[in-house]
Amino acid sequence: MTTNTMPEAHVAGLQDEPAAAWSAIYAISLCTFVLIASEFLPMSLLSPIAHDLGLTEGQAGQAISVSGIFAVLASLSVTAVVHRLDRRHVLIGLTFLLAVSGSVVALATAYRLLLLGRALLGISIGGFWALPAASVMRLVPARLGRQTDGAGGARLGREPARRVIGADRRKQGGAATEERHSARH
Repeated sequence: MTTNTMPEAHVAGLQDEPAAAWSAIYAISLCTFVLIASEFLPMSLLSPIAHDLGLTEGQAGQAISVSGIFAVLASLSVTAVVHRLDRRHVLIGLTFLLAVSGSVVALATAYRLLLLGRALLGISIGGFWALPAASVMRLVPARLGRQTDGAGGARLGREPARRVIGADRRKQGGAATEERHSARH
């Protein structure tokens, strides 16, 4: 025997919601999750990042800070720049920019590429913080509340992911990292 804790009228109302609206909410939530993880995860990995790129930990930390500077600038200007555009297209563009940023950072072999990738991430962060909240507010019915983003999940998963990635990078760090580091010097 199962018990339903939700009133039947509430359950029936959920079934009437357009599937496209829920798909958009899930997409924005997933992008927010990836965005937060991309923003905060590297803070836990400064030493391996510095070691892999032949940087000091301070330089790696500065590269992480670059995204914050660009996020502030982008959040202040994004609404003025894109106010006449369809928000769906802007959010898709910001998602693409997030993917490009992650690729540039992951494939970075030099400090300037790391800075470029983090700057692109900052633009995406600023745009996402300025736009999706209003978009989700329009999509989520008021009776369901407004706590529909991926930020909580990203913060929750950050520490376990950091430990797995950090441990994996330490295991791999030997030969491949030594070869790249010695080839530069």
